[in-house]
Amino acid sequence: MPRRDQISIDGNTEYGLNVFDTVGVGGTNNPGDVLVIQAMFRYLYELWAKPEYAALHSLRSGFLLHPDGSINQKTNNAIRSFQRFFASQVGIFGFCKREIVKE
Repeated sequence: MPRRDQISIDGNTEYGLNVFDTVGVGGTNNPGDVLVIQAMFRYLYELWAKPEYAALHSLRSGFLLHPDGSINQKTNNAIRSFQRFFASQVGIFGFCKREIVKE
């Protein structure tokens, strides 16, 4: 089950949602965790429609998900696209200090 945590990245602390286990191909895919991931992609789909995110318009098309908590091919494709695009971006994954502060 997802949980609300304080998440610190590079000295900035905000509240966020953490999934409990892995989501995607070969993942545990707990329905609550899948629902959070699907909702995140739905949020990005709507956010990236804004003109200031024009560089991401082509990526967002695969993120129009209907959150229901069940893992499916569309969710797996969105995860794969997101990881493929952002994994190479400095400061996004693996290049900044992360610390989870449990409430």
